Amino acid sequence: MKKKLFRYLPLLLAFLILTGCQQDKVLSLRADALSAYEKGDYAQAGMLFEEALMAGEGMVSEVQTDILRYMADCDVRTGQFESAMDIYERLIELTGSETDKRLLLELTEAVTEAERINMFNEAVTLENEGKYKEALEAFISYSEQYPGDVEALKEIEFLKTR
Repeated sequence: MKKKLFRYLPLLLAFLILTGCQQDKVLSLRADALSAYEKGDYAQAGMLFEEALMAGEGMVSEVQTDILRYMADCDVRTGQFESAMDIYERLIELTGSETDKRLLLELTEAVTEAERINMFNEAVTLENEGKYKEALEAFISYSEQYPGDVEALKEIEFLKTR
């Protein structure tokens, strides 16, 4: 039995050393990413967080979930909302965190509201440019998606007279 143990001891030691070195690299990259984050350089921080996550080679620990949360925040701050939502979904699968569920819901609602406002403003822009037929079509499309918007219904009635 002792011979078998000694035979595998070098492999076990190599594994432990590599795992420790791997974790050191992850923590070093995370520290660099946090430094960029604190300076407001969210694009650089996001790249460094991603590099740290990749250095972890599939390990899932508190450090990796922390990195994922920072990556999601960097994505939000740089306007990469779909990527942030994907990360929150991964976090929910990994941890089941109620906080991550709440953040995903809030982000989804904010993106949906921004899309609604953008769609309305595009229709208004068409109207202001004198493109009444296109504006009418845009408002009709908008009101089909958001049927309770009274302002859009008023615009449709007005544009029908143009």
